[in-house]
Amino acid sequence: MEQQEAYEKDMNTKLRKWNAKIDELKADMDKAEAKKREIYYKEVEHLQDMKHKAQEKLDSLKQSGKGSFDDLKIGVERAVEDLEEAVSSAFSRFK
Repeated sequence: MEQQEAYEKDMNTKLRKWNAKIDELKADMDKAEAKKREIYYKEVEHLQDMKHKAQEKLDSLKQSGKGSFDDLKIGVERAVEDLEEAVSSAFSRFK
């Protein structure tokens, strides 16, 4: 069970990190000119949706028993990696 708790803590830390980056993009969005603001808005909305889905997967993992941990872990990792790529991509385009 310690392994699962350590894993959950690590994933929560990663999700908080990417959420902070999304918040940073939102702050930049407010400063952008009107035309770019719409593009920022759509991107931030997409990133927030991805973050919520990753959080839901992590919440499911937290409620799972030891037997399903390994199966659910793969989905959580994939969701967090996808979020990481999307946030990094957004930063490279908007910064």
